[in-house]
Amino acid sequence: MIEDKADRSEYIVSGKPFIKAVNEALPGEVISKVLYLTVNRQGVCFLWPVRLPDPNGRPESDWHRSQREAAVMAETTWLRVAANMSLGAYDITIAPKIKTEPAWPDIVEWKELLRTAFRARLITDFKHPLIRNLTGE
Repeated sequence: MIEDKADRSEYIVSGKPFIKAVNEALPGEVISKVLYLTVNRQGVCFLWPVRLPDPNGRPESDWHRSQREAAVMAETTWLRVAANMSLGAYDITIAPKIKTEPAWPDIVEWKELLRTAFRARLITDFKHPLIRNLTGE
């Protein structure tokens, strides 16, 4: 994925050969994330991008670490994740009184889910406006 710091949007880069080419053209711009299929209490399904640790072992922020901890916890229990600016990380609150299972909607194919979730934020070639902007075109 690429994070556009100007508008705080996340873009998905698609295709292994293309990801490699973007990495070479724009070192440091592509970030590895896991997309968690998530549902909230209202039954709204969404993809939650969670950053993976740096493959080179560089220290990660408390924001990324706490978000990843929350994503793992959320696989087995309902919880609330809220930004704590003074802590510089996410507060994770477990909801022990909620006993109902998530109401998952009928899920379509993964490719369709990605298309729906990312729409114009799906990058498949160097003609994409964000890539053109980052390369100075």
